[in-house]
Amino acid sequence: DMLWSYEGIGDGWGSTSIANGTIYLVGSIDKIETVTALDLNGKLKWKTAISDRWRKSFPDTRTTPTVEGNNLYVNTGMGNVACLDATNGKIKWQVQTVDKFKGEYHRWGIAESPLIIDNMLIATPGGPDASVVALDKTNGKTIWTSKGLSDKGSYCSPILVKRGGKKIIVTMLENHFVGIDATNGNVL
Repeated sequence: DMLWSYEGIGDGWGSTSIANGTIYLVGSIDKIETVTALDLNGKLKWKTAISDRWRKSFPDTRTTPTVEGNNLYVNTGMGNVACLDATNGKIKWQVQTVDKFKGEYHRWGIAESPLIIDNMLIATPGGPDASVVALDKTNGKTIWTSKGLSDKGSYCSPILVKRGGKKIIVTMLENHFVGIDATNGNVL
């Protein structure tokens, strides 16, 4: 038996995250990527509009929110990386990574979820010397870019692998499978 349902979350391709007794998801509402927070009984806590949705092939949202403590992070189909207050939905900071790092959209836009490592948020805008970037998770400022790596992103969320005493970011790009030193962005 269905316990409850909620309509009005929008359209999209991402999944939900559950943390702090809250269900978080991103959907396209009136062509705007919008984060919705529901309590575990399906009651709306808040909704926050982030940016225009991806409008080309397979439009609508494609990120799964990443929650760490009272922060919620998303990366929209247009490459807008945002940090929201997970308790009230207020946007703390936002960076248009594709524009900032001169990235290039591919067929289905940006389709990834942010990776949090220590004080960094990892994203893949696919720009020159910036296929992978680390942003300060508290304010969105650039910590490092992957110098010497100028491949477009792919439809893959980066992961963290700990190996040989190193923290390594592993992800797929358009033409490469890469390992990157999380401390400085060096391509391994």
